[in-house]
Amino acid sequence: IAVVKNPSFGVYVEEIPGATFIHMDVLKWTKTVRKEFLAAWFSWAKRQTCFLYAMPFIDDKKMAKWTKLCGFEFVDHQLCLDGVIRKLYLWRNNHG
Repeated sequence: IAVVKNPSFGVYVEEIPGATFIHMDVLKWTKTVRKEFLAAWFSWAKRQTCFLYAMPFIDDKKMAKWTKLCGFEFVDHQLCLDGVIRKLYLWRNNHG
């Protein structure tokens, strides 16, 4: 379900029993898109009453920077259904 829509980016939620996962897509990253994205993301996320999880498919320095920028904290390594171990991140509504 799309919760943040913009021509340059989108944030989607996937409800799994007991957890809400976030998916984010950015078409082209610029300073303007960064500013708009972070404003939209935090505006929406701060209104949420549940924990939000992210589990990026890519595990590199760029993704680590991205999760930190969005306010996620590393929780644990998780074995996924496809047999790949991925990092699990958590966003809690305690950022102000």
